[in-house]
Amino acid sequence: MNIIKKIYERTKLIIIDLKLEVIVFILVFILNIAFKDGLILTQYFTNDRLSSITEFFSIVIAVYIAVITILGTSMIGITKKILEKKLDSRLINIIMFGIIEALLSILIITFIENSWFNYYYDVLLCLSITTLITFAKFIYLLSLIFKANLNSLAEKIDEDTKEDKENKEFKIKIYELLEKIEGNFKRNSK
Repeated sequence: MNIIKKIYERTKLIIIDLKLEVIVFILVFILNIAFKDGLILTQYFTNDRLSSITEFFSIVIAVYIAVITILGTSMIGITKKILEKKLDSRLINIIMFGIIEALLSILIITFIENSWFNYYYDVLLCLSITTLITFAKFIYLLSLIFKANLNSLAEKIDEDTKEDKENKEFKIKIYELLEKIEGNFKRNSK
């Protein structure tokens, strides 16, 4: 029963995280088919543009992997807060689906001919838009993490400053005590 609950919770999070992308994919696909005469995607998706899209999405995948590597291998001040707020699963969902969407776009552009199925350009347009939406959500989450990390760093600096001030006051008191002990020692030795 516990496993079913975990699967349900995980699926629920995935659906929440991808709701916008699914809605946009379906809307763009339906609108594109409904207004097929107005949108000439074959002229828009030239070979040069497809090559540029492939390169851009390759870079997006590299950014996702770089962030995963950095967050996974470093202990930054915000890691604990991310785990406490359970933002890690949202971030992982967005990164994984972003990689899947970008990779799927690249694979379609690279290995599937546009003549193989009727809705090639429609699917490509929808995938491109949803991949960009996912990347924008990823950038937004990164900015939240960055902001929280800066706040954590500012708190740490304040604590260190307070601690340094306390240490300085403590050192002054110890120095004063040493001077009194030294004065008492000199008087007693005479």
